[in-house]
Amino acid sequence: MADRFSGPVVLLLDSRGTGGIESHVLLLAKSLKRDGINPLVLFMKKYNQPHPMEDSLKSLEIDFEYLDGGLGQLRNKLRTAALVHTHGYKAGLSGRIAGKLAGIPVVSTFHNGDLGQGKMRIYTLLDRLTSFLSANIAVSEEIGSKLPFNRKVIPNFVDMPEPGVQSSGQAIGFVGRLSHEKGPDIFIELAKRVPSQPFIIFGDGPMRSELEAKAPDNVCFRGMTRNMEQYWPQLGLLSITSRDEGLPLVALEAMSYGIPVLASQVGGLPQLINKEENGWLAPAEDLEAFCRHIEAWRQTDAGQRKTMAESCITTVSSHYSCEALVPSILAIYRQALH
Repeated sequence: MADRFSGPVVLLLDSRGTGGIESHVLLLAKSLKRDGINPLVLFMKKYNQPHPMEDSLKSLEIDFEYLDGGLGQLRNKLRTAALVHTHGYKAGLSGRIAGKLAGIPVVSTFHNGDLGQGKMRIYTLLDRLTSFLSANIAVSEEIGSKLPFNRKVIPNFVDMPEPGVQSSGQAIGFVGRLSHEKGPDIFIELAKRVPSQPFIIFGDGPMRSELEAKAPDNVCFRGMTRNMEQYWPQLGLLSITSRDEGLPLVALEAMSYGIPVLASQVGGLPQLINKEENGWLAPAEDLEAFCRHIEAWRQTDAGQRKTMAESCITTVSSHYSCEALVPSILAIYRQALH
């Protein structure tokens, strides 16, 4: 496969922080390099400080560069690339235009189905409307259904931990941005209803001050973490209380460590979670249903938790690992190059 590429595969981002998209790009770059393909991570612009991905990219010896935010420099950079793969709405818009001007194929992954508000809503609509200029990947059926032009659904994926690495933690965790669509306020309400159970929040965002002000004593805020690997062993259950979602990487990461997931019935989560086999589903914002499932988890014995952990790991390794899904992305690259 590697000898088909006349230049690097550019992974294009407009980003200043870390989240699901950045984790996806880092893992994709790592997988491409492992397959003998040269990835180049391009940031559309360098903001006030180095991007949080820098250390990880350097440690993996993956090339990266910052651009000036303009189409001219991006077009010139892409002229030596084999293709450009965009991630996020701003990178999608810029990458499609610059890619066509540079004469190379464009692939775009759509990670989010939420239109957003204000300027973000306009950008998101333009991102979808210009998707006829690229080969498109959606990370869930729900996101794909909102694209007006050609798309293929390829779920998010993760690297599996070393065999035998599993969590034996007891806390219920929330991992993600502290913003309305992610439902951290719902997580706080759950903690209030189960005061004897430890709850941990990993993440930061605009709602943090509000959440800390009303959080009960059994909630611990850990802030933003660049790498959850050292923290997964503290958790026994991951709670995803999102009001809107695609297929969150944190669900896959947790399950790869044998941690069941309790999640809102949104996005690609119903395709991932099988009731009482690897987790539970509840209608979005339904506190009563979430509490019932938390109690069901608390009532499981050691044998039941071991069986669920094995089911979680098997689900991810079979259907959501790099080995299972990156070949589908390479097939799209191959089609685009032709």
